[in-house]
Amino acid sequence: MNNIIKYGSISAIPLYNCSAHSPEEWSQKDGVQRPIVGIIEMTYGIVVNLLYIPMISVMMEKEQFKMSCFKIMTFLTIFLH
Repeated sequence: MNNIIKYGSISAIPLYNCSAHSPEEWSQKDGVQRPIVGIIEMTYGIVVNLLYIPMISVMMEKEQFKMSCFKIMTFLTIFLH
């Protein structure tokens, strides 16, 4: 709130209006590379996606797929993932 009063408007606050630089310039100026965190997140995402394969195969078995709850879970697994 103090910055709004000091600068007169929200768009006049430095670093709030991002149109001063291109995205590449902002990355070079304020960006921080974290390759270890990126590798960990990517590995986690791959593992979670691979775990979906046996879950979908169990849900689509003929005996379970007769129940409507398994149909709904299969739909959500395929289309919302």
